[in-house]
Amino acid sequence: MNARTRDAAAGGIGILGGSFDPIHRGHLAIAADVAEAYALARVLFVPARRSPLRGAPAVAAEERLRMCELATAYNPRFEVSGLELERPPPSYTRDTIAEVRNRYPERELTIIVGADLAEELEEWRAIEELLNEVRMVVVERPGAAPRDLAALAAQLGVDAGQLQKRRRAGPEISSTDIRARIAAGRPYADLVHPAVGRHIEALNLYRIPEG
Repeated sequence: MNARTRDAAAGGIGILGGSFDPIHRGHLAIAADVAEAYALARVLFVPARRSPLRGAPAVAAEERLRMCELATAYNPRFEVSGLELERPPPSYTRDTIAEVRNRYPERELTIIVGADLAEELEEWRAIEELLNEVRMVVVERPGAAPRDLAALAAQLGVDAGQLQKRRRAGPEISSTDIRARIAAGRPYADLVHPAVGRHIEALNLYRIPEG
C-alpha cells in the first residue's frame, strides 16, 4: 500500500467534476471547504470531456486536465483524475462514481456540485440510484435563493441526508467570465492559480484568433 492509498483509507473521498474551462480559485475554495467540513481524505477533480447537459468546452480536454493538475499541485488532499477523458463522451456521473467505487471500495463517497447543477438533478442519468449510494453536497452561491433539497430528496425517493447544502466558500467566480475577460484582454490573473495563468498565457488559450 503506497502513501496515497494509506492516506485515502483514513476518510471519505470527494468528487468534484466539471468542464474546468478553466479551473479557477472558486473551484479550489469549494473543494477545500467541503474537504474540511466533511473530513474528506481526498478530493478528486474530474474534468469532463463533454457534459451531457452542457455545450462543448472551449479548449481541448488535455489542456483542461493540465490546468487542473497545475492548480491542485499545492494541496496534498487534491488529486486530478482523467477517467472521464478516457471514455467516449458524454460524461455521466453515474459511470464515474462506479469507477471511483472500484478504486475506493470501503470509502464513503461525496459528490460536490454547484447550485446551478443542482437545478438539473432530475435530468441526471440514474439519479435515484446514484443518491442511494453516495452523499451529495450542493454548494450554494451567497445571496442566491436556496433550493429545497428536502423536497427534492422526497421527490426522488431518497433519504434527505443524502442531499446536503453548503454555503459557497470564497469569491464568486465563473469560468464563463474568465473566458470573456481573456478574449477581451481584460485582467483575470487574480481569479486563477498563478500556474494556470502562466499556462493560459504560454499557450494563448481563450484568445479570439485574429483574422
